[in-house]
Amino acid sequence: MIYNREEILNKLSSSIDILDKKISNGRIKDHEKEKLKINQYKAMAYSCNVYNNILKDKQYDKLTADVESIKTALIEKEKKNTLNLETDLEIVNETLEKLGAIKP
Repeated sequence: MIYNREEILNKLSSSIDILDKKISNGRIKDHEKEKLKINQYKAMAYSCNVYNNILKDKQYDKLTADVESIKTALIEKEKKNTLNLETDLEIVNETLEKLGAIKP
């Protein structure tokens, strides 16, 4: 399964809520079991962090490739003398907005 950032955040939020309740109200009946659970939460949090970093890297790579593609297209238009700076800049900005790189 592929998670998005929102799903990762939800998993971490749920874990934080459970741990907070345990800390505030919970009774520890079996210390070894509780240690194991805490280590599992730590492992999950670490995994979420790594997963999120990989997601960011993938998004950055896609954004970089898209920007390079736009640059190449603009250079080709300039070579053919068909570059219309105002229109082309508008297209670039719309593309970047769709990618989430800039806010409208």
